[in-house]
Amino acid sequence: MPTNYSAVGATAVGGIGFGLYQIYQWFRGRALRRHGKPVTATIRRVVRRPLARPPQLRLEVAYRTEPGTRHHAVLNVPDTVYFQYAEGEEIALWYHPRRPEQVEPEARLLDADSDSPLYTGVLLVVVFSYFLHEAVQALR
Repeated sequence: MPTNYSAVGATAVGGIGFGLYQIYQWFRGRALRRHGKPVTATIRRVVRRPLARPPQLRLEVAYRTEPGTRHHAVLNVPDTVYFQYAEGEEIALWYHPRRPEQVEPEARLLDADSDSPLYTGVLLVVVFSYFLHEAVQALR
């Protein structure tokens, strides 16, 4: 059965890229847990994204850092029955003091599965690296 090794290679490169992005997300969350500061933000707008899998909410928030500077951010959070968000409500966030635009919801940072992006990313990089290796070997 013929195989399109160019397509396999391109898919593998995309998978490796996504795996590296997951690893980056883990390092970003780790930096926020280690160096971040808590802040309360006001939700300015809530947009439901029901077609995303899993369904998500896009939250536009405004907050003030310790020096008093006002910032805005857009967060994508899961749309679950456990967390209901409405415009005008407050949400607990953590921001990085050196990069105040880098924020995450407190619930996500304190989640028990906060290491899952690292494991997912490493697994994706390893598996898709194997596929890329096989595709390159077949094209020689």
